[in-house]
Amino acid sequence: MKSKIISLLLLLFVTQVSKSQSIEELFENEEFESVIKYAEKADELNGEELYYVGFSFFMLDDDANAIKMYDKAIGKGLDDDFIYLQKGLSFRYTNQNVEAIRNFEIAVEKNPESQENH
Repeated sequence: MKSKIISLLLLLFVTQVSKSQSIEELFENEEFESVIKYAEKADELNGEELYYVGFSFFMLDDDANAIKMYDKAIGKGLDDDFIYLQKGLSFRYTNQNVEAIRNFEIAVEKNPESQENH
């Protein structure tokens, strides 16, 4: 009887683990509502995961939280042009034009070849 209970619990655990998706998978599937739930665990996330959370906030028209997540991602070492471009867009949509321009300039500095940054 004990072995049946243990087997059942093990099966339930494996089923739950297999159903869970990573932040990256959720992001790629455009499940933005699910991705932003990870904001509560921001301290445990790496820079790229924080970017996914920030971009998900952006896609859900929550630019203030997007900026917070972008800042955390930058603080964790994500320092590529695309994060400054996205941060600039969020500043632009919140009518913080000086900050938007500053971030667009950083994006251009980091990758002057990217037309998107210009």
